[in-house]
Amino acid sequence: MTPIRQLHLVLGLLAVAVIAGCDQRAAETPASHPFAWPESDGVRPPTVGGHSHGAPVTLATGTSPQWSTLQAAGPGLARDRAAILAMCGEFRIDFDYQELVSLHPGSHLATPYQSWATERIFVLEDAQDRISLQHQLVMVALDEHGRPTPAEVAKHWRQEWVWQGESVLRYAGPAGAGVERWHHEQLDPARHQGEWVWTVWGIDDGPRYSSIGCWRHDANCSIFQGDETWRPLPRREKTSRSDYQVLLGSERIVIAPDGWVMLQENGKLKLGGPGAGAQEILAREIGVERYQRISGFDWQPGIAAWRAEEPFWKAIRATWAEVLRVTDPSVAPPSDGGSLTMALAGEAAAFGGGEKAALERARQLIRISVTAAAAKP
Repeated sequence: MTPIRQLHLVLGLLAVAVIAGCDQRAAETPASHPFAWPESDGVRPPTVGGHSHGAPVTLATGTSPQWSTLQAAGPGLARDRAAILAMCGEFRIDFDYQELVSLHPGSHLATPYQSWATERIFVLEDAQDRISLQHQLVMVALDEHGRPTPAEVAKHWRQEWVWQGESVLRYAGPAGAGVERWHHEQLDPARHQGEWVWTVWGIDDGPRYSSIGCWRHDANCSIFQGDETWRPLPRREKTSRSDYQVLLGSERIVIAPDGWVMLQENGKLKLGGPGAGAQEILAREIGVERYQRISGFDWQPGIAAWRAEEPFWKAIRATWAEVLRVTDPSVAPPSDGGSLTMALAGEAAAFGGGEKAALERARQLIRISVTAAAAKP
């Protein structure tokens, strides 16, 4: 199987899968919704997904080392850092997204989205004021006979935390032909004391979105609340929706003894063209991503894949950092109309297989994708 085909398969599993094991959701059983669906003529629409199953998993028991470290951490920065590092580990994940309110006359709520994953999260960088965490998918599906298939591995998203950062990279909206515009916002230290800049980087290590916020620590949980920001359309709707152009969203991350949860509140923003009037929010959406710790899962395929590709992705991160220093960068898709994510995944696999020239090809793809007016000082 080619690397690009493998990545397509893993992302396909995310789009259409149901996890088995602890909850044993059956394909013929209607999937639950995060909130009640407004019924029409007594018919309740199905969710997107629910067409395949993951191999059974076992939830971890007892207190995790990450939770124990968080509980023992001192106040202030030390406790914030422990909360961020508590997101590391081995998890099953449930993704639930549902539109709650339609704000456009005559429109209907979109079909709810549900999927699953098994994912490990590990530290890439741990400095006093900067932490970077890498997510990696290692997924085992069941075939039509209920037998586990070989594990499929894919690099997933990355999160980066910077304590009292000097700037934040904000999404500025689409520019047509698949081009995405970004803006470096300088931060006033006096206004952002004690705050973290949280940046989400995509599968290809390109920018996805950033927010600024603080951690709050209670006796049995720690909570991060980010500000509301623009971000590109999510992958789950990028190819299926053309009626809105920007996701206006915010996150709340809750660290708990058995894992963590990310709660999203999103508005689907339609941008007016020149002379077309004000921006319009078509619908409000809520998202719930639950990360529950699991045990006894075989992560070796993912560990081996990362060992082979780690130097490649380290260089790719450095290349993105280099090209994004320009003022108001714009990121365009490859000139052949393909996907930068898929192209880089293919080059990463080639590099891992011994083709060292793949790295320079990948770096060149990134360099020609980013343009701007001038360099930052």
